[in-house]
Amino acid sequence: MPDRTPPSIWLLALLAPILAVQGRIVRRGAVRLREPDGPRAGRTGAGPSLRLLIAGDSSAAGVGADTQAEALSGRLVGE
Repeated sequence: MPDRTPPSIWLLALLAPILAVQGRIVRRGAVRLREPDGPRAGRTGAGPSLRLLIAGDSSAAGVGADTQAEALSGRLVGE
């Protein structure tokens, strides 16, 4: 029977060492930013309860804000 391995598998196998080195370089050079201080859970307002999940990266973590109240979650709550 002929080999039916897709060409992309062979290409990935050939590029794997290069991709591994590039991954290490990027990871070593990536800047880690500080998350703001403040509570990451709580309750505010009146009325029926609403649960909100903010999934994401630095925007969801609040990177760049001084406090969690100034971050995305704090702005959505609108204290």
